[in-house]
Amino acid sequence: MKEYIERVTALNALIRALGYCQCANDVITRIPAADVAEVRHGRWERVSTASGIISRVRCSVCAGTQPLTFENMPYCPTCGARMDEEDEHEAD
Repeated sequence: MKEYIERVTALNALIRALGYCQCANDVITRIPAADVAEVRHGRWERVSTASGIISRVRCSVCAGTQPLTFENMPYCPTCGARMDEEDEHEAD
């Protein structure tokens, strides 16, 4: 999987390690920027009716509701959030 860093973070790390260097600054600033978006993590929350029947699932990020069959989908079709929040918390 590709990894991305912020340009300013790379420049600051170079300055801390080597001191200011115009050529390093020029090289870093000439690298084309990638068009990336931050990954959002969430979980499916079960929604029950007044009588207690679980009928739908709700995304914890956007609150969009989906049919109960979506409970095993790895992402929310409404906002794109990855549905792995509980797994990450259990790993900590």
